[in-house]
Amino acid sequence: YRIEEAKKLIQDTLENDDVEFTSIFSKSGFVSNTEFIKLFKIYTGMTPLQYRSRYSALKKRESCLTIAIFMDNFYDPYQLAIFSGMEQFAIANGVRIIYFNGGAINAPQYSGTERDVVFEIAKTKEIDGIIMITSSIANYTDKETFSLFYRQFEEKPIVSIGGEIGDHPTILVDNYKGMEDLITHLIGVHDYKKIAFIKGPENSEEANIRFIAYKETLKKFKIPFDENLVVQGNFFGDCGKEAIEILLDKRNADCKVIVAPNDLVAIKIFKELSYRNINVPQDIALVGFDNVKEGLTLASPLTTVSQPLKDIGYEALRVIANLCYNSDSVYKDYKLILSPKLVVRCSCGCCDTSPVHVKEKILRISGDFSASINIEMLKENLTTEIGSLIYEIFYNIADEKLAFEWGYRIVGSLIEDIKNLSETKFLITLENIISESIANRRDADMWNTIVLHLFNFIQPVITSRKKILFINNLKIKARRIIDEYNAKILNYPIITSKTQDYDFFLLIRSLNTFFELEQLSNTIVENFPKIGIKSCFICLFVDEKREFSRLIIGYQNGEKVFNDENNIVFPTKDIVPGGIKKLSNDNTFIISSLSFQKEVIG
Repeated sequence: YRIEEAKKLIQDTLENDDVEFTSIFSKSGFVSNTEFIKLFKIYTGMTPLQYRSRYSALKKRESCLTIAIFMDNFYDPYQLAIFSGMEQFAIANGVRIIYFNGGAINAPQYSGTERDVVFEIAKTKEIDGIIMITSSIANYTDKETFSLFYRQFEEKPIVSIGGEIGDHPTILVDNYKGMEDLITHLIGVHDYKKIAFIKGPENSEEANIRFIAYKETLKKFKIPFDENLVVQGNFFGDCGKEAIEILLDKRNADCKVIVAPNDLVAIKIFKELSYRNINVPQDIALVGFDNVKEGLTLASPLTTVSQPLKDIGYEALRVIANLCYNSDSVYKDYKLILSPKLVVRCSCGCCDTSPVHVKEKILRISGDFSASINIEMLKENLTTEIGSLIYEIFYNIADEKLAFEWGYRIVGSLIEDIKNLSETKFLITLENIISESIANRRDADMWNTIVLHLFNFIQPVITSRKKILFINNLKIKARRIIDEYNAKILNYPIITSKTQDYDFFLLIRSLNTFFELEQLSNTIVENFPKIGIKSCFICLFVDEKREFSRLIIGYQNGEKVFNDENNIVFPTKDIVPGGIKKLSNDNTFIISSLSFQKEVIG
């Protein structure tokens, strides 16, 4: 509340000479100016003076700041997590994001599709700055080719994520340290010697750094490098099955653990191994990289390296916004390297999921919960572990403070019930928190993962048979509550991700049966808003150079505003008739190519 009040006072300094900038901290309820500046920067990502400068620039603009995001696809959890951080900054600061869904340049799966034609549109004056997810769009092209690509857009401020491009600001993760920590864990804790490695794309800077770290860490532990245990892969899940075929079928490799290029591939490898009746980690251990939430849902949750993806997205948008508002910004030659974190779960062989440090193994406490110090230690460890897990899963709806509050409430109520052998608190607390998360547009099903981890953590420290039976019964009732909420969700006036996917599938199938434009238009206008698409414009190129386009279907905020009969032709660089800045200040738009077979037609 105090920060929001401070924002209003800062805005008033530009419009009212009677408001003194130096007195804002006291008027907004802060004891000191130092405390005010510190907290203001934590909550807004900028100092009060920077906020004043940004707001002044915004006031002079006719519309909100519009930033293009050059991306590969919307199926990649890595990119989606980054987008979550971007959305957080955009909503808080009135920035419009346009995702240019152009795909990875020269990627074999997009060969001949000209899907990347949408990137060309970003040269328009409608775009103020560009963020390139270099780690996704440049994986299949060499540095020289990619250099020619990004130089087309250098009239605008550019920020790169996951790869350095020229002297443009860059947000990176220490991939070497992340992979070094992962391999060190596999060798130092589990004594693995036969470590198979699936490489990422050949032209990926991040993938190559990880491979170097793998080889050098083996050398540090005096383990010979074996080329037979290395397979060329990519960052797409489908390469996982092929990698297993090469390792186990063609080479008959004797590997004890597989290091996947990312979690997406690791999940596919897990499924392929399960299909072959190979158990993870008992037969072959498996680890990934990225720490996407889908890795938590495996029968043996995935050991991985957590990249601060949400922070990456937030920071990238903050930097590009500052560059756009102030061309002489200190961010011009900015490079930020964020630290990854090793996340140890079951798939590597650490099936002891106690929250205490690996070296301490498991915290044993008495069966009657009489050791009060141990109870508090257990509660503290569990709260940290479960709070972190909740934040991993619900990062896009719950900030860290809320995630740990949920963790504290769940853990505290469970321990209280176990102490008293009474079902008075935990189930009610769990139900209330699930209700809160559902209200924030989230599937209840992910709570199964959280509850499973919670009981896995606490059961090994219980020695009383009576309490073990009580816990097992409590776990069954908790799962029943989650299942009931999942059933109720279908009747809620919100769209969950699973039901949304299914509605989308049905809609696409029905659209493929229409041959009349009017029928197609009516179906889109009626159904797209139901899956969260408030506005939609479909345009066809009218000339070979694609300089002009014709709008054939258009609706905004659920109402049809254009149709083919209007015969509206406009410059393609405007994105939509009249320019996208003339539209309502919605935070997010997506631009994708429209194709017939492999030909891009709009």
